[in-house]
Amino acid sequence: MRTPPENQPTLHSQSEQSPGLFLKSHPPCPSLAFPSIRIRTAAIALMCLTGLPAPVAAQDQAADPLLEEVIVTAQYREERLQDVPISISAFDGDSLRELRVSTPADLARITPGLFMNRSSVNQSDPEFTLRGIGTNDSSPNQNPAAPLYVDGVSVPFNAMVGHVLFDQERVEVLKGPQGTLYGRNSTAGAVNFISTRPGPEREGYFTASYGERDRIDLEGGITIPISDRFSMRFAGVVAQEDGWQTIDLTDYVLDTDPSFADPVRRNGDVDRKAIRISALFTPSDSVENLFILDAGRDDSQVYAFKHAGNLSRDNPAEFCSFVFTGIRNDNDCVSFAYDSRTAPRIPVNFAGRDLFIQDPGNRGDLVTVSDPNPDPRTTIKNFHMGSQVDSEALGLTNTLNWSPGRFHVTSVTGYRTFDRVSGFGQQGGPFITIGGEFDQEMDVFTQELRIASDSSWDDLYWVAGLFYSNEDIENYNIQNLAEHKFFSAIFNDGFTQKTDVIAAFGQVEWSLNDQVQLVGGLRFTSEDRSFHFTGQMVGAAPQIVPEYREKVSSDEATWRLGVNFRPNDNWLWYGNISTGFRGKGFPASIAFSVPQLQPFNEETLTAYEAGFKSVLLDGDLQFNTAVYYYDFEDFQAQTAVEREGLRLIVLANAGQARVIGTEVDVRWFATESLSFNAGVNWMDAEIRSGDYEGDNMIRSPDVMARGSVRFDAPQSIGGYEPFAQLDFSYNSKMDFILANQIGATEGSYWLLNARVGMRLPNPDWEVSLWIENLTDEVYKSEVFGPGSDFLPAGILYGPPRQFGATVTYTF
Repeated sequence: MRTPPENQPTLHSQSEQSPGLFLKSHPPCPSLAFPSIRIRTAAIALMCLTGLPAPVAAQDQAADPLLEEVIVTAQYREERLQDVPISISAFDGDSLRELRVSTPADLARITPGLFMNRSSVNQSDPEFTLRGIGTNDSSPNQNPAAPLYVDGVSVPFNAMVGHVLFDQERVEVLKGPQGTLYGRNSTAGAVNFISTRPGPEREGYFTASYGERDRIDLEGGITIPISDRFSMRFAGVVAQEDGWQTIDLTDYVLDTDPSFADPVRRNGDVDRKAIRISALFTPSDSVENLFILDAGRDDSQVYAFKHAGNLSRDNPAEFCSFVFTGIRNDNDCVSFAYDSRTAPRIPVNFAGRDLFIQDPGNRGDLVTVSDPNPDPRTTIKNFHMGSQVDSEALGLTNTLNWSPGRFHVTSVTGYRTFDRVSGFGQQGGPFITIGGEFDQEMDVFTQELRIASDSSWDDLYWVAGLFYSNEDIENYNIQNLAEHKFFSAIFNDGFTQKTDVIAAFGQVEWSLNDQVQLVGGLRFTSEDRSFHFTGQMVGAAPQIVPEYREKVSSDEATWRLGVNFRPNDNWLWYGNISTGFRGKGFPASIAFSVPQLQPFNEETLTAYEAGFKSVLLDGDLQFNTAVYYYDFEDFQAQTAVEREGLRLIVLANAGQARVIGTEVDVRWFATESLSFNAGVNWMDAEIRSGDYEGDNMIRSPDVMARGSVRFDAPQSIGGYEPFAQLDFSYNSKMDFILANQIGATEGSYWLLNARVGMRLPNPDWEVSLWIENLTDEVYKSEVFGPGSDFLPAGILYGPPRQFGATVTYTF
């Protein structure tokens, strides 16, 4: 019978961990099944076109494989990536550094099927959409559809992980609902960040980069053994950069107005720092305890939206061409605001700030606002309360493993806290038509206890566990509309939310024989959530809801059924049916009537997936593919609605959707020096019922391709070992909002990054030159508010081309 992999906790050195998806150096391969690159290429092309695997070479012709086995813990135990019967993209720390992945958002450009949207409130918060399933709400009380896990601890809010992606052992992106082992909110999948563990030997690395716009990236980690049983690791990262955006208010300057005293200024500066301290204690061969502390600080600036007028300059009562064509045209398309500099201002002390509003009877001049400058990296947005971010994060994790024999016991305890004050602005104009500041505080405690079988159970593997979490959130906003064309008012809205979750789960894998395995899993989750909204205002405007309290509860069972077939050690066929859910919740937007705050129901997803994983060509080729079908019920989405004369963003159940797709992932060493990595996800994500029937799911391109090509010189040149690498990502046309509007779409685009360098005669040193966004592609990363007469639309663009150099030292 096939024996499941052992889950015995062991003390690993970094050299014992999987060094990457590709083995960077390997002894020569004297005998290959396909001796020429031409024959190899033809064979692989035929295999890809027909969907059939290439033949396996005879054992007596086999050579040492160039592809290294990748070890993951997606199912709470160490397994080869190729043995896990779900779709996974995994990247080790070396690969992440070589691909210059420095933030969670960067994962989207290397992971097939994953799209990242930058939040309209704060661009450091990644909003992931995985195979068409995601969320478009940036409110801190909303849990992501693809939950994030940091060293085994569930992190329910994206904002809390902006600093964690450094000194990583690996990152795993699990695709499809993970409702059995990972529980609530995993309708899209899950993302695991696993930091580098301390080992028994002193080792580490340091990398330093300098780039255009005074970009400085420093990262390093070092393991220090204290004794045979105790070891520590220290790691840190610093990222600083001048912003690429220019705020130009020259056309709106009046000498009498001090707020426009600096009409042209840089915006979007980056200033992030983080540290991690890990301690591994192994008092005996059967017990280990890993404690991790991580902390981060962010003093960056949020980027401004580019103004895109919705209304006609000649007839303010009519929409302009942008609304109907999606082509920004600020020569003819405008917005309007009252210029308070042409009338008396009424000072107010509101929410602890000295601000002003206008007299409804004397608001001054109604002015036309437009931004005819075609440069997407120049904006006329004026942050009247600043664009500065001031955030701090702290995480504590303790993982205890005990293996007394016959089974393993694991306890994972986590606590994370996050505090942030930040300015924001959701439209690109110079006047105070919307914008302000928010203040957030989040605290999360989690405890998970698991018991699992060891290899002595022969053909049976099982795991069972209990989970508890407590989440506390406070969020307060100052939203300033003092110069809005409809009214002059300032709002102070906020909420507190508390969530308690208890869950029990289990999964069993039963090997009928050496080839066939059955899988079944079940999880029951009970979730209680309380919500308290408060609001106050000053000025002449619709009255905000002063207070609202409510509680909701969710009790859901999620499950998984699967069958695996392994005809040999290198092939795996699998089929799964799995479910996931996201619990009930509350919209956190500003509210002018109680119905706007009423809770929404759970969303549920049932996924059907069949896949094939293989290692071919004597271990030089990895070919994985899957087809999937998602039935998505009562999906939660943030939608734009008009209520009481205001355009609001409200989170609600939007109907039923269907996603059908296929994914192919290929990793191939064509020669010892030349390697390819390519993945393509094709899908059709469409809403089948509800108010948006027939619309596309947002942030769901039909085609997403990711890949890289790397060449390492087969021989050194004077002791130097050159290398070159090109990585790419492609997204086809997509929609940003519901209902779909042509003004909130982005066409297809490619992003290319290149890196060349060499390892020095002292092999501990490496130098490289790199370019990001090689072709200086201009693309939208978010669109806000097209087709509204309440506000202009806002467009957020991706960063421009950038080049630099990196030096890395390992020891």
